[in-house]
Amino acid sequence: MVYCLDVKGYNWLDFDMKPEEMRALFRIGVRGAVAFLQDFQWDDYKELRRKKQEVVEQSEKMESKHHHTPPSLAVPVAI
Repeated sequence: MVYCLDVKGYNWLDFDMKPEEMRALFRIGVRGAVAFLQDFQWDDYKELRRKKQEVVEQSEKMESKHHHTPPSLAVPVAI
């Protein structure tokens, strides 16, 4: 899940950020986290994850069928 924050005026590579700027940026993050959690729909998220799992399982089944060599096509190899 991704939640976008308006952090215009801040540079993520500013290693010399002043403490008051760090606190202000932190507060933006806190407000964003609170807003995200207040609007979070747990049941919708669980359904999304369930559907994702179904797709992963279908993909794994297709992948295993794709890489399966039928016995009639197997060629013995001397090592």
